[in-house]
Amino acid sequence: MKLKKQVTVCGAAIFCVAVFSLYLMLDRVQHDPARHQSGGNFPRSQISVLQNRIEQLEQLLEENHEIISHIKDSVLELTAHAEGQPAPPRHPPNSSWALPPESRPSFLSVSPQDCQFALGGKGQSPDLQMLAVYSLLPFDNQDGGVWKQGFDITYEPNEWDAEPLQVFVVPHSHNDPGWIKTFDKYYYDQTQHILNSMVLKMQEDPRRRFIWSEISFFSKWWDNISAQKRAAVRRLVGNGQLEMVTGGWVMPDEANSHYFAMIDQLIEGHQWLEKNIGVTPRSGWAVDPFGYSSTMPYLLKRSNLTGMLIQRVHYAIKKHFAATQNLEFMWRQAWDPDSSTDIFCHMMPFYSYDVPHTCGPDPKICCQFDFKRLPGGRINCPWKVPPRAITEANVAERAQLLLDQYRKKSKLYRSKVLLVPLGDDFRYDKPQEWDAQFLNYQRIFDFLNSQPHLHVQAQFGTLSDYFDALYKKVGIVPGMKPPGFPVLSGDFFSYADREDHYWTGYFTSRPFYKSLDRVLETHLRGAEILYSLALAHARRASADSRYPLSDYALLTNARRNLGLFQHHDAITGTAKEAVVVDYGVRLLHSLSSLKRVIINAAHYLVLGDKDAYRYDPATPFLSTDDTRLNQDSLPERTVIKLGASPRFLVVFNPLEQERLSVVPVLVDTPHVRVLSEEGQPLPAQLTAQWGSATNVVPDVYQVSVLARLPALGLRVLQLQKSFDGQAVLKSSVRLYLHGRDLPVRKQEAVPVQVFPTAPEDFCLENQHLRACFSGHSGLLQSLRRAGEEREQRVSSEFLVYGTRTSKDKSGAYLFLPDGEAKPYTPKEPPVVRVTEGPFFSEVSSYYQHVQTVVRLYNVPGVEGLSLDVSCLVDIRDHVNKELALRFSTDIESEDTFFTDLNGFQIQPRRYQQKLPLQANFYPMPAMAYIQDMQSRLTLHTAQALGVSSLSSGQLEVILDRRLMQDDNRGLGQGLKDNKRTCNRFRLLLERRATANKEDYAEAEADASKAIEADGRDTKALFRRSQALQKLGRLDQAISDLQRCISLEPKNKAFQEALRTLGSSMHEKMKSMSCTDSKVEQMFQILLDPEEKDADKKQKAAQNLIVLAREEAGAEKIFQSDGVRLLTRLLDTAKADLMLAALRTLVGLCSGHRSRTMAILAELGAPRLSAVLGVEHEQVSLAACNLLHVMFDSLREGLQKDFRGKEDAVVLDSSKDLKLLIKDLLELLPLEGASAHGRDNALNLLIKVVPRRSPKETNNSMSLWVIDQGLKKILEVGSTVCGAPGSLPVTENTRMSASVLLSKLYEDLKCDAERENFHHLCEDYVRSWFEGHELAGKLRAIQTVSCLLQGPSDAGNRVLELEGIMDSVLSLCASVCEAHQLVAVEALIHAADKAKRASFITANGVSLLKEIYKHSERDSIRIRALVGLCKLGSAGGTDFSMKQFAEGSTMKLAKQCRKWLCNEAIDAGTRRWAVEGLAYLTFDADVKEEFVEDKAAMQAMFQLAKSEDRSVLYAVASTLVNCTNSYDHEEPDPQMLELAKYAKQHIPEQHPKVRGGLMAGAVGSLGPAGQQGGGTEPGLWSRDGESGDTILVPLG
Repeated sequence: MKLKKQVTVCGAAIFCVAVFSLYLMLDRVQHDPARHQSGGNFPRSQISVLQNRIEQLEQLLEENHEIISHIKDSVLELTAHAEGQPAPPRHPPNSSWALPPESRPSFLSVSPQDCQFALGGKGQSPDLQMLAVYSLLPFDNQDGGVWKQGFDITYEPNEWDAEPLQVFVVPHSHNDPGWIKTFDKYYYDQTQHILNSMVLKMQEDPRRRFIWSEISFFSKWWDNISAQKRAAVRRLVGNGQLEMVTGGWVMPDEANSHYFAMIDQLIEGHQWLEKNIGVTPRSGWAVDPFGYSSTMPYLLKRSNLTGMLIQRVHYAIKKHFAATQNLEFMWRQAWDPDSSTDIFCHMMPFYSYDVPHTCGPDPKICCQFDFKRLPGGRINCPWKVPPRAITEANVAERAQLLLDQYRKKSKLYRSKVLLVPLGDDFRYDKPQEWDAQFLNYQRIFDFLNSQPHLHVQAQFGTLSDYFDALYKKVGIVPGMKPPGFPVLSGDFFSYADREDHYWTGYFTSRPFYKSLDRVLETHLRGAEILYSLALAHARRASADSRYPLSDYALLTNARRNLGLFQHHDAITGTAKEAVVVDYGVRLLHSLSSLKRVIINAAHYLVLGDKDAYRYDPATPFLSTDDTRLNQDSLPERTVIKLGASPRFLVVFNPLEQERLSVVPVLVDTPHVRVLSEEGQPLPAQLTAQWGSATNVVPDVYQVSVLARLPALGLRVLQLQKSFDGQAVLKSSVRLYLHGRDLPVRKQEAVPVQVFPTAPEDFCLENQHLRACFSGHSGLLQSLRRAGEEREQRVSSEFLVYGTRTSKDKSGAYLFLPDGEAKPYTPKEPPVVRVTEGPFFSEVSSYYQHVQTVVRLYNVPGVEGLSLDVSCLVDIRDHVNKELALRFSTDIESEDTFFTDLNGFQIQPRRYQQKLPLQANFYPMPAMAYIQDMQSRLTLHTAQALGVSSLSSGQLEVILDRRLMQDDNRGLGQGLKDNKRTCNRFRLLLERRATANKEDYAEAEADASKAIEADGRDTKALFRRSQALQKLGRLDQAISDLQRCISLEPKNKAFQEALRTLGSSMHEKMKSMSCTDSKVEQMFQILLDPEEKDADKKQKAAQNLIVLAREEAGAEKIFQSDGVRLLTRLLDTAKADLMLAALRTLVGLCSGHRSRTMAILAELGAPRLSAVLGVEHEQVSLAACNLLHVMFDSLREGLQKDFRGKEDAVVLDSSKDLKLLIKDLLELLPLEGASAHGRDNALNLLIKVVPRRSPKETNNSMSLWVIDQGLKKILEVGSTVCGAPGSLPVTENTRMSASVLLSKLYEDLKCDAERENFHHLCEDYVRSWFEGHELAGKLRAIQTVSCLLQGPSDAGNRVLELEGIMDSVLSLCASVCEAHQLVAVEALIHAADKAKRASFITANGVSLLKEIYKHSERDSIRIRALVGLCKLGSAGGTDFSMKQFAEGSTMKLAKQCRKWLCNEAIDAGTRRWAVEGLAYLTFDADVKEEFVEDKAAMQAMFQLAKSEDRSVLYAVASTLVNCTNSYDHEEPDPQMLELAKYAKQHIPEQHPKVRGGLMAGAVGSLGPAGQQGGGTEPGLWSRDGESGDTILVPLG
C-alpha cells in the first residue's frame, strides 16, 4: 500500500507539472508584443502571425502529451516491477497446466551494435584450417624408417654455409601435480630436490639455463625455503638463467577444462609470480596435454605472451606439417577478422618430449645423448646403445653424430634457429644428473662452436631465448608474424600417438569428478561475487573490522584447489585411484569452505541493520540446501522443518540477468505456503520425494516456488506451515510397473495412480514445447515447438560399447571399442513414473544401471524452451563396458556437427569415415549441436564428456566407462573406482528458419488489394511494408513507407519505421559486401525450393562461379562448407543448378592440388563419373571440364622428383588419379551413360593418360589403363550402331576411341609392352569372332576398323587372324545394308598396306564396283567409292606403283567431286567424298584438276565448318597433298645405286611434281580458300613474298 501511495503522489505531481506548463505557454502567447493590438481589426499580416503562433502552440501541446504518456508508461512499468509477482497458473478441466501470459518480455532484445563483430568481414583466410587438413590427409601411417611416424630426412652439407645453424638446448623437468603419486608425495619425493639442486647447480656456470612451468609446486617450495635461496632464485630469473614458462598454477588439460577455471589458474599463477618474484611470463610451454584447444592460445595472447610450444598432436598431422615446414605458425582464432589474436606457436615434431625424441629423428642416436642413462644408472636406452661420457678423445665423433641429428631436425622448420628440449618427467631430481647433463653437453657445445667449418652455434637456452633468436633472425619484434610463416586456425583434437590409438576415452573418464569440478567452479564464482559485494558494503559502512576478512584465504585456497584439478592428469580422470581420492578430498574441502564464504556474505547482505551483524563461525546464521558426506558421494538435500515460526529461504542469482526460476526446497510437511519478503503469497508446486522407483520418502516433500530473482542479487522467501489447501498446487503422479510385481509406498498428500502395464505413448506440454515419450521405455521420442504442425523426431536410447578382445584395450586414456555400440538391454523393463504439475512435469525411467529424468518446465523464458535431462548412472557391476546416450533425429546434419571448446567458442567437426570410430569423438565441456537449414538440436551439459555424431541426425555422448585394464600409457591401472554419477543436460530444439513466408506473402497480397481499392490507405501501405520487410524485399518496403510519410508527414511511427528500415538496409548492404555473406546468400537462393525467381537463381549461380575463380573466393567457399552444399546442388538433378555447381567446383580445383583432393574425397569419383554420363550435353561437358581441371591439379604433384622429406608429403595424388581414371573406364561400356558422356570420357582419357612429352620417362599410367581398361575401350570401338543392345554413341565416338587407342600404343616404350597390347586386342577380337554368330563377327570386324583407324600396327595384326579378311569380303556382298556398311568401312581401312591393297584389288575391286553401281543407299555407295579411291592410291606418291589402269583415278576423283558438290546429300555422307579425295590427291593429275574446280574447293571449305570433326582431318590431308606440303627427302645417290644393284624397288615422283609444274595449281588455292572460308578464319595462308604455303592448325 505504501508503494501505491507513492505512485499516486508521483502521478499527481506529473499532472501538476503538465498543467503548469500549459499555463506558461498560454501566458507567453498573451504577452507577445506582436500580438498586442489597440483596435478590433487585425491586419492580414498579423492574422498570419497569429495563425503561426497557434500552430506552434498545438505542436507544443502534442509534444507535451507525448512526454506525459512516456512518464505514465514508466510509472506503470515501475509499479509492475515492484508489485509484479508471477501470476498463479490455471488448470482447465481435461487440459494441461497453463500459465497466464508474462507481462514483461521473456527475452532480452539484441542491439544491432552487438552483432557488428559477427557481421564484420572475416578478413584473409588462414593458410591452414585444421578441419580442411583432416579432410585432406589419408592417415595411412606408413613406416618412415628410423623416424617411424615420419620420413627419411636428407640435407646438403653446405646448406648452412651462408647462414649458420643456431641451436638452443632447453633443459626442463616436467612435474605432474598428481598422477602416479599425489601432489604432496611428488613434492616431498622429487620436486623439492629438483628445485633445491636447481638453485645450486645453475649458479655454478652462468651459461646454464632451465625452465619451469608448474607454479603450484614452485609456490609450495617457495614457502619452505630461506630468504637467501629466494634471493638466489630472483637473481637467476633476473639474469635469464631461469625462465618461468606459461606461469599457470598447472599445465592444464585443454579438452575438459572450462575457460573460467583455465583463466583462474592462469591468474593465480601469474599473480603469485608478480608478487613473489616480480616477473611476467613471456612464453607458453605445454608438452603434455593430450590435444590442444584454440582457447588456450587466445588466453595466452591476452596475457601478453608472444610465443608458445605444443607437443601432443596427432602423428599424421605432425608428419604433414613437418613435410611442408609448417611446424611453426601463427595460431589465429577462427572468428578473428584480422590478426589481433595471433600468437606464434612451435610444434615439436616427434613422438614424445623425452630426450630420445627431441634431438632429431633417430631416437636410437638421441638416447645416446641422455646422460642420465649412462651405464650404471637406474634407466638405460631401449635401443641397446648406451650413452658415452664426452671426453677429449671422443668429442669430435660424438659432436658430429649429434650435429647430424640437429641438422636433420632443422630441415623440418623454416628458420636456421633450432629448439632442442632436454628433459622428461621429474628429471634433474639428483645433483648427479645435473652434472652429467650440463657438463657433457657443454663439452659438445665448446667443440662445435670452435669448429667454424661446421657452421653451427650451440648453447643452453630458455624457451624465450629461442623465440627471441628466431624473431631477430627474421627481423621482427615479438608478437608480430614472421614473414613467410603460415597462419593456422582450428584445434588439435582428437590426439593419437600411434596406430589407431586415439586418446578420446579421457573425455569421459571418471565423470563423477568432472561434475564435482563444475560444482566447485560455480560455487567459487558465486562466493567471489557475494564476498566482493559484502566487503564493499562493509567498507562503505566502516564495518570491515567486524566482517570475516579471513574468508579471502578460503577463496584463494579454493582457487588453487580448482586450479590444481585442471591439471592434465586430474580433470582428465587419468590418475591413480589414491591420487583421485586426494583430488576429491581437496575439492570437497574447498566446496565446504566456499559455502562458509557464501553464508557469511549472504548473512551480511540480507540484514537491514548492518550494525546487528555478528560473525560467529561456531553457529552460522544460515545453512546450505545440500551437503556431501564424502568426496565420492552425491549431495544430499537439506530438509527444512517447519513449525510455528516461519523459516526464511535466501536465494542467490549469480547471473547478470534477472531470472524467473523454479526454486525447489524440501520440507517435512505438505501443509506449507510460501511468501515473498513483503508477505505476498507466491505460487508453489508440491511433489513427493521418491527414494526409489516405487517408494516415497516418508514425511519429506518438495516445494517448488516460482520466484523472480534479481541480477547478481539475493531474494528472501518465507516458508510457513499452513493448512490452507490453496496455498500450494499439488502435482499428480502416474506409476507404470510394466508387469513387475513391486510394492508401492504412497503418501496421501500427493495423489499417485499405479498402472501394472505399460501405457501407450504419451506427451508433456507447455506453452513453448510438446515432448512425447515411449510408453514402453519412458524415453523421449519426439518434440514439437509451439506453432508448428510437424513432430520432430528426437528419440533417445542407451547404448553400450565393449572393448577389444586382443592387443591393446580401452583404458583411462584410450577409447578402443570392439565395434559399433550395441543397444543397452536391461534384465527387466523399466519402471516409468510420470509427474505433472503447474510449474514442471517430468518423466522418470528406472533401469538397472541408469535412472533418467526428463523434465519440462512450464515457466516463461528460456527455461521453458528446453528439456532438463538427468541420468543417474551406476555401472559398478559392468566389466569393460562404456555406457552411452544417443539422440536420433530427422535433422539432415549429414557428417557435420559442432562442439564447444572450453565453453568459450564453437568448433565445427566432421565425421571422417576414413578414420576409426573412436577418432570421431571430441570433448564436450559445455555443449554440442547438429543442424540443417531448418532446425538445430543443442545438447548443453553440466559436466565435460565425450561426444560424437556418428550418423546424420545423431548426437551421442559417453556417460561413464568401467575398464578393467591399463591401456599402456603409464598409469598402470584401469578404471574400476566408478561412483554413482548424475550427469545433467539441457536439450534445446530451435527453429532456424523463423519466418513463415506463406503468411507474409498472404499479408502482402491482402494489403495490395486494399491499396488497389484506395491508394491513400496508409494502414494498408504500412502493413504491406512490414510484410515486404519480412519477405526480405527491403527496397519495396522502403518505397511503401516513403509513400506513407508523403501522405502523413507528421506520423512519427512511420518516420521511426523508415529510420529503422533504412538502418537495416544499410546493415544488409554492408553484410552483403562480405564474402561470407555472399556465399551463404547464394547457396540459400540456389537451394531454396520455394524460390521461383529464375533470374535471381541464374544471377546467384553466376556470382558463385565468378567468386570461385578468385583464390580468396574459392578458399572462402571451401572453408564455408561449400563443397557439401555444391554436392547438394549436384544431387538436385536440375541442369541449371548442376551447371552452377560444376563450374564453381572448377574454380575451387584450378591449380590447387590439396583442395582438389579434399573435394574429390567429399564428392567421390563415382558421383563425378555419373554426372559425366548424364543425357544433358552441357552438364556432361561441364563435368568433363571439371575432371580435366582436377586431373591437371592432381598431376602437378607427380611432376617433381621428390626426395628426402618431400617424398613423405602425404598429399600423394596418384591414388586419386587412378581412382578417377578407373571410374572413367567403368563409364565407357555402361549402357546407362549418354553418348555425349561417353565421348567426353574418351576425350578426357586422351588428354590425361598418355605422357605429354617423350622426355617424361614414366608411362605407368598408360600401362595401367591398358591392363585395366583396354577391353572397355574396345567395347566402345566395336559398337555397331543400330544393333540390338548397342551402346549409345555419336558420330565421333568411334573415332575418339581410335585416337585413344593410338595414343596409348604410341606411349609404349618397348616391344614387350607393345606385344602385350597386341595380345589383348587379339584376344578381344577372337572372343567375338569365334564364339558368336553373325552379330559377333560384326563386332569383331568393327573392332578391326577401330584399330586400323588408330594403332594401325595392332589393327594389321588382328586383320591377319584367320578368317577375318574373308569375312570382310563376304559381308561386303551381304544383302543387309547394315552388314555391308560395317564390311565396306573395314575394307577401306584395311587397304593401308600396299601388299594388302594388291590382295584387295585382286579380290575385292569388282565387289566394290558392284556395290557402288547397284546399292540403293548413298551411305554405302560413297563408302564403296572411298574404298576404290584408297585402293587406287595405295602407292601413295610413288608414281611407279599403280594399282589401277591409267585414267581410273581421274574418274574416281571426278565422282568424288560430284558427290562433294551435291548439297542435296547430308554433310555426314559428303565428308566421305573428301576422304576419297584425300587418298586420290597423291596423284598429281588429280590434284591439278581438283584445284581448278572452284565449286568443289568451295564445297570442301564449307564442309570443313561442320560440327563433324572427322572431316577436318580429310580436308587437311587433301590440302597437304594439293600443296605438296608433306616432307620429301631427296634420296642419297649412292643409296639409289645400291638399290638398283640389289634390284630393289625405287619410288618415283610424278613427272609434274618432279618438274615443278604444280606451282600454278598451288597459287589458285588462295582465292578458293578465301571464297570458301567466307568471314571465318582461313584454313591456310601465304606468308611473306616467297610464296611458301603454311597450314594453319585446325582448332
